Amino acid sequence: MNDIKKYIPSLIFSIILVFALLGLTLSFTAEKYANPKKLISISEQNDITSMVESELENYFKDKYNETGIPAEVYMNAITPEYIEANIKGIINSGFKVLEGEKNVVFSAEKSEALLEKNITDFFESYAEENGYEKDADYEKKLTATIDSAYKTVREYCDIYKLVTINSEGILSKVGVIYRHLHMLTSFLAGACAIIAIIILFINFKKLACAVYWFGVSTLVSGVIGLIPCIILNASNYFDRFVIKQAHIFTSFTKLLYGSVNSFMVLQLILIAVSAVIFGSYVFFIRTKKSV
Repeated sequence: MNDIKKYIPSLIFSIILVFALLGLTLSFTAEKYANPKKLISISEQNDITSMVESELENYFKDKYNETGIPAEVYMNAITPEYIEANIKGIINSGFKVLEGEKNVVFSAEKSEALLEKNITDFFESYAEENGYEKDADYEKKLTATIDSAYKTVREYCDIYKLVTINSEGILSKVGVIYRHLHMLTSFLAGACAIIAIIILFINFKKLACAVYWFGVSTLVSGVIGLIPCIILNASNYFDRFVIKQAHIFTSFTKLLYGSVNSFMVLQLILIAVSAVIFGSYVFFIRTKKSV
């Protein structure tokens, strides 16, 4: 009867520990990947800058028939360093919104004035060659072309679509959770420790039983978390995303697969820990029998 009284609460707290461990590993993974340094690192590791440069060049070549402006006018100013600066700037701006900062401006870097100069020089040269007067309409079209160029750079450098997400008000809403993510991780870690102590207390006179329940919880938690990771990777699930731009597709899929793999590693660690715990349990049982 006494064993049954201990079994039921041990089972209940073991189940709670399973979900607490799952929550902890999820929160830890989110904290690891939801930061500007990680997103920038993914961009650098996958040479997203070159992809953006190629996409921009193709875009301006396609627009030539419409605007009459050669792609070189833009691309001679849009260097890899310039693109990289914009990618980083947009990512950092997105996280400023998540951190609660107000009136964050997502704009293409204008510190490198070569883009604006190239467009202005082209307009002036074209006006002189064709005898166009530099009137109000000329200035208006020049300004519109420069603004459009910066907008295009911003759109192509927004590799995680943070500008679009922010325009829908999603970033500010997610920011409420993001700003408490570290606290959530700490809370779940503390909860796991408290639950473990409770299980120890329940099985104080039979520590081997407490070790057994720890092993069960870590094993079950690891298996529950591991299964969806295996399914997502085996089916190449994120490759199904219908995203035409290579730089955006690569950025998103690498981020998601990286998150899944990181979470999967934590589940494998839990399973490995459970093996060690069960080994300790067997040791306790055999030691007790030999005494």
